[in-house]
Amino acid sequence: MDGGMLGLIEMALVLGLTLGLGVWQLVSVRRAMRDPPKRDRDDPGA
Repeated sequence: MDGGMLGLIEMALVLGLTLGLGVWQLVSVRRAMRDPPKRDRDDPGA
């Protein structure tokens, strides 16, 4: 495997990770806008 192929794979990995994070953030924001959390105490993220 040469350097060019490694760079291509690395770029694809970074692009996929960025896209996945962006989509996940969009979905979570849209879900939060649709139905606001009713119980803040029981939130596992707190």
